[in-house]
Amino acid sequence: MNMGLGAKVMPKFTLKQRLAIALGGFLFFLGLTLLTTVFLFVLRILDMETFLEPSLVKEALIAIGILDIAAGLLLLFLKPAY
Repeated sequence: MNMGLGAKVMPKFTLKQRLAIALGGFLFFLGLTLLTTVFLFVLRILDMETFLEPSLVKEALIAIGILDIAAGLLLLFLKPAY
């Protein structure tokens, strides 16, 4: 296989490393979505009642927070030592 000069080869990741990368991407997306939503609520650009039913707002934010903390702890404790 002739790759030529300057050709870059993608590193081969194990399944565990790929899952950690995917989990990190999911956490970033979840955190960014949560921060954007809170920012829009604080500036009163978005009204909570139009975003979610009033009875579900508190439960939804608690569930998202718990999932975010649990995934962050998984990343912290399952991270391999380099």
